[in-house]
Amino acid sequence: MRYQNPIVVFAVIAALSTFFMLQKSSAQDNQATGATKSANAKSDDWVGQQIIPIPGKKIQGNMVEYTLDQIMTPIVVYRVDRNKLLVRGVEGQGWIYKKNALKMKDAVKHYKKHVEENSRSAEAWLNLAHARASAQRDFKQALKDCSQALKLNDRLARGYKIRGNLLLALGDTDAALENYQKAVDVDPKYAPCYNNLGAMYMKQGKFKKAIRYFEQALKLTEKGIYYRNIGTVYINQGDFEKAKEFLLKAIKKNAQNAETQYALGYVYFVKPDSTDEDMVASIKHFKSACELTFWKNKGYLVALSTAYERNGQDDEAGEIKDKIDELDGR
Repeated sequence: MRYQNPIVVFAVIAALSTFFMLQKSSAQDNQATGATKSANAKSDDWVGQQIIPIPGKKIQGNMVEYTLDQIMTPIVVYRVDRNKLLVRGVEGQGWIYKKNALKMKDAVKHYKKHVEENSRSAEAWLNLAHARASAQRDFKQALKDCSQALKLNDRLARGYKIRGNLLLALGDTDAALENYQKAVDVDPKYAPCYNNLGAMYMKQGKFKKAIRYFEQALKLTEKGIYYRNIGTVYINQGDFEKAKEFLLKAIKKNAQNAETQYALGYVYFVKPDSTDEDMVASIKHFKSACELTFWKNKGYLVALSTAYERNGQDDEAGEIKDKIDELDGR
C-alpha cells in the first residue's frame, strides 16, 4: 500500500475540524474506545450523539473548556456518568452536565425560539447561526443569521470569526480572510482569529507570515492547538526536528487532540533519519489519533496500517485494513 499524506494544512481552522464530519457512533464503537457506561444512566440516549453546549454556560472539563466559540465543531458524547456526559471535541475531552447540553436535533428549534424572544440580541442570532451550521450544515442561512447579528452589534469579534468560518465553508476564502482580519481589528486580543489568519496564510504557502500569526495567538493564549499549528508549518517546510519540538509541546498541553497525535506520528514516520524507535513512536501516535476519532477517520487508519506494515507487523496491519473496508462498506 502506498502511503498518502492525509495532513491537511487547513484543518487547523475549526470550520473544517475532523469532528464536524463524525457520524453518530454506536454503543459498540464506544466500547472499542475502552469507555465504560454508567449503570445509573440510559447511555444509549446520549452515547454517539453530537451536542452543543447551551449558551451562557462556561463548562469546565477535565482537560478542556468548551464554549460556543468552537463554531461548527459539534462535541461527541462517548461516555455517560449519572448526570454528566464525557465528550470529545476539536480541542480535547471534558465533562458536561446534561442540563447544559443540547442534542443536535433539538438545537435549531431551541435557538429559533430564543431569537423570537430576543430578536434584538446579537448573541441570540449568533447562537442560531452556530446551531444551523452545526446541526443542519445550512451555511447559507447561518450566514444570514450571522450578518443579522453583526447589524445589531458590529463590534463582536466572535461574530466576524463565525462569519469567516461560514464563508470559508462556502468556498469564499478572500471574504473569510477579510472577516478574520476584521475580528482582530475589533479586538486585538482575540486569539482564535490570529490562529485562523495563520491557517489561511499557511494554506497559501506564506509560512513566515503564518508562523507570525500563530505566535501572536500563543502570546495571548497558550493552547496546544497553536503549538500544533506552528509544528504543521514546519512539517510543510520539511523541518521535522522543529516540527517535533512544537508538536511535543502541543501534546504536553493536550494529549487528547487527534490531529496533534496524527501530526506527531507523521513526523516520526517521514523523518529522513527515522529509526526503529521512531517507527514505534509513529505507531503509538497514529493509534492514539484513531482512538480519539472512534476509529472512523480513514486517513488516520491508512497511516496506522502503513506504519504497521513498515514495522513488519503484518497481522496488525491486516486488522486495520479490515476496519478501512468496514468504513468503505465492503
